[in-house]
Amino acid sequence: MPVFSRNDDRLHSENYKLRTQLEKIQSEGYLGSLIAKHAEEISKKDRKISVAESRITKLCQQHSEDLKMIRILEFDLGMAGVEVEDFKAQLKQKDAEIAQCHLAIKAQQDNQEMAIRSALADRDGVIQKLKAQINRDYTNSSIPSSQCMGHETIHNGRTKTGRKPGGQPGHPGHHRKVQIAQTRVNLEPPCSCLNCEGKKILPTGRSRSRQLVDLKVVVSTTDFISEQYHCEECGASFYADFPDGLSNEVNYGPEIKSFATFLNNYCNVSLDKTAETLWEMSDGAVTISKGALSNLSRDFSRRTSSCLTEVVKDLRQGPVIHTDATNARVSGKNAFIFVYANKNGKVYSAQVHKGIAALTDSPIDGYSGILVHDHDTSFYRFGENHQECNVHILRYLLDAAENEPDLTWHRKMRELLLEMNRNRKVLLAEGKVSFEPENLAALRLKYEEILDEADQEYTLHPPTRYYRNGVNLCRRLRKYMENHLLFLSDFLVPFDNNLSERSLRTAKGKVKNAGTFRSMTEGMQRYCDFLSIAETSKCKNIRVYRTVRNVFCGEKDIWKSW
Repeated sequence: MPVFSRNDDRLHSENYKLRTQLEKIQSEGYLGSLIAKHAEEISKKDRKISVAESRITKLCQQHSEDLKMIRILEFDLGMAGVEVEDFKAQLKQKDAEIAQCHLAIKAQQDNQEMAIRSALADRDGVIQKLKAQINRDYTNSSIPSSQCMGHETIHNGRTKTGRKPGGQPGHPGHHRKVQIAQTRVNLEPPCSCLNCEGKKILPTGRSRSRQLVDLKVVVSTTDFISEQYHCEECGASFYADFPDGLSNEVNYGPEIKSFATFLNNYCNVSLDKTAETLWEMSDGAVTISKGALSNLSRDFSRRTSSCLTEVVKDLRQGPVIHTDATNARVSGKNAFIFVYANKNGKVYSAQVHKGIAALTDSPIDGYSGILVHDHDTSFYRFGENHQECNVHILRYLLDAAENEPDLTWHRKMRELLLEMNRNRKVLLAEGKVSFEPENLAALRLKYEEILDEADQEYTLHPPTRYYRNGVNLCRRLRKYMENHLLFLSDFLVPFDNNLSERSLRTAKGKVKNAGTFRSMTEGMQRYCDFLSIAETSKCKNIRVYRTVRNVFCGEKDIWKSW
């Protein structure tokens, strides 16, 4: 069969190969070559084994070193882990410290910001305070206009009419007073007609006259002769007594005394200039010393002491007394001149200090009427009731309005006070003595509402420590409400204290010219005595010089107007 024949051929082929190999093995030299090859292979293997063993040895050494290194690295890793934990703890601590520093820095920044804001607020407050001081003048404070340099013209409060100044059409005018002539001069007739130069002119019987009024200074000297007498009974010799006032060899009469006192005290002429004026006007005949001039004020005070007592009595009879004070200087030190005035008269007083001690034994001590003053609380110890000057309040309200622009109560209060005064003048012109009760209640209610509004505004806009005039004024208006509105219920009480302030201007002029008085009793008080008589003379519509002359002439009634 074909399949088996193929297998037989394969077997024969294999047998052939095997027999060939066997023969080859059995041949000579082949086994030795195999043994040599085997030995060579064995040596190769041995060499490889040796190399492998050396490599294994090296690898073992390397492995041992690597194990040591691993152990070292593991130790280092453990130590590094500890250090990492420590570092993490330190890092956490640092993070906490950084957070605290951040909070501290933030708090410091907040504090610095608050300090800067506070400093800026303080600076704004200082600026506001300085601006208020710079802008303060006679319109919004008690500073007189004489101390405000370069101020504008102070206009009066009258309504402008647009008419030209001077006498208006239909006005009778004011003419010079015609005097009684002591001398009469008849003019010579002209030689010819003034119109045509004709020579035939005749008088018509009519005439016209013009007066020349002049003043002459004539030194009048009178010699009083006192004869010497001898008494035959006792043998004494003596002279007849001279009239009072003739104690020196040369004495000055009442005209010189009156004129010198008038110049020095009323016209504020210095003693030197007064003596010089008398010397010039008398063409060198009258040479009076400064000591004699100074003694005239003492003599004037002595002569008018009883009259001043009567003036004080008349002053206290009035229902209202205006009072105020101004500063002066005595021997370079501060002093004060007080004035007490009403329509009956004026009394001036020199004091070293203000306060209750200065007002004790003054014309208002024990006075039961109404005092008008400028919020000097010492006056509240005297008098039955009080009215404070509202003109000062108007100025203070204007100052507060200029320095607190966000508030509105100042302007409303100022308008209300002005409206009250206007309505009061209208009612006075109608003959009324006070507001109607319902109108008075409405005005008082509006006054209180404005103050309530002020409290609300100061809650929204608190005042700074640099400018508190506004809030202090609000509190003052509420506390002294009755003393600011007394003029509404009694029209005998004025709206302001202008009478006493105007009365002090005369004294202020003397203080500015003199600079300082040398003595309180012999200097400033003597001047106050003269002012009391002079200003009271004006209140009685009597000329001051006539009153002064009556004093030195020894008249019992110095107010006699002849």
